[in-house]
Amino acid sequence: MSTVRSAPSYVRRRPELDLPTFGVGPLHQVLSGHLMTFLDQAEHQGPGLPDFVKKELLAYLDCGILCKGAIRAHCLDCNHSIVVALSCKGRGICPSCGAGSLLLTGRFQRLMTQP
Repeated sequence: MSTVRSAPSYVRRRPELDLPTFGVGPLHQVLSGHLMTFLDQAEHQGPGLPDFVKKELLAYLDCGILCKGAIRAHCLDCNHSIVVALSCKGRGICPSCGAGSLLLTGRFQRLMTQP
């Protein structure tokens, strides 16, 4: 008996809805509600956060949000189109982008160590 496997379909991560489906949990909700207050308090109480940390935190809030950046991918063979949200590509804060980065690093290391 042969089984026909369908091609995997793209499922967009939806951090703005705070769905724990992709391991995001409440992180986006907490940061979107309190990040600016936290950054202001950190500035007033000491040297504040390094610029690269601020940049990654702010980029995470835009990661996966369609209105912050997206592309349309179109298949010329089947004429199917999907809209893909842009990612922040952050490795420290974003659970989605960080996991992808770790996965690619692991694959690269396996390739480099195989005889």
